[in-house]
Amino acid sequence: MATLSSPVPSKVLVENEPKMTVGDVDYLLIPHHENFLDFPADTAVTLAVVYLVKPGQAVSAADLRSFRANVLDKDDVLQPEFCRNLVFYGSTAADASLQPGAEEELAAWNTRIWTFLPPLGNPRAKVAPGRYVSTGGTTWQPWRIYRDFNAALMCGFKPSLETVLDTSEAGTNQRVIVPSRCYFQPSKSRPLDGARITVKDNIDIAGHKTSLCNRSWQALYPPSSQTARCVQILIDAGAVAVGKAKLMAMIMREEPLDNRKPAHCNGCFSIRPSTGIMNTDGVVGQFPQFDMPAFFGRDIFRFSYFISLPPSVKILYPSDYLPTANNAQTQLLTQFVEGLERALNVKRTTISLAKKWSSDCPR
Repeated sequence: MATLSSPVPSKVLVENEPKMTVGDVDYLLIPHHENFLDFPADTAVTLAVVYLVKPGQAVSAADLRSFRANVLDKDDVLQPEFCRNLVFYGSTAADASLQPGAEEELAAWNTRIWTFLPPLGNPRAKVAPGRYVSTGGTTWQPWRIYRDFNAALMCGFKPSLETVLDTSEAGTNQRVIVPSRCYFQPSKSRPLDGARITVKDNIDIAGHKTSLCNRSWQALYPPSSQTARCVQILIDAGAVAVGKAKLMAMIMREEPLDNRKPAHCNGCFSIRPSTGIMNTDGVVGQFPQFDMPAFFGRDIFRFSYFISLPPSVKILYPSDYLPTANNAQTQLLTQFVEGLERALNVKRTTISLAKKWSSDCPR
């Protein structure tokens, strides 16, 4: 087997945790559970891209272009230096090959060396495509380090061999560590595989304190023993928690714009689910009748993956207010309600708030 060579990163710091810098991007190295890049322990730091193959496969230039467009280029961990070495993992060179034109495609990537590597050790070991680092006889995943220059987070998380997430460096300009998107493949059973999420610091994460941005509260209460149910559901579906965000004063009281206003100010979309449809165990709230975690995100089209409809859905149509005196407004509202009925396969239920109040008013 050929030994891969690679441009040496500008620096590699091996202190309490291995870090490295490639170009102007910092990485934290996370050990892979399978040391599948079986390079000698004394080999210098080697950067490589792994492309999965099967015995008998002939890799074409079109295959490589598709891999580049649909996997590598959609990942913010990409640095050109990784592409200089390419490992076709899963077969020997005798059982797999490159079709004519594939070498020219690799040359366009500035790939200098490629090799075929059969599965080592456990043949059922799960290896994902993407970027890897080999050094010291260990295969590592490079997780990108972003700097929280706005000091928005209370703490960041990094993977741990234990079930509890480790806390990364904290403080102003602290780091946010994110995995490569290449390592994840959303599926029906794990629709959020690899989705990065941040949790507000009034929501519990197992092994960590929920501080409410209050030092006295943080000193008084122990670390949480369980992750809040609403977050655990996301993690079980594949989401990766990267940190806990600070609170704003407005977030800890109730007002009509308690989540929409912060989302707007930060260039995000926001949806607040209806009160009562989500389990709020592990969420420190203010008013049980109103408390409900909200979703913030840059891509509103991904919200449907995070929010699932409850088993029973009702469309309540208040006759006290609808239809309105404005015909144009009424027409738009009618179109919206009819579309909602079709989408949810349920008919509206007309109610009168005035009648409800008179029949069951507070005593």
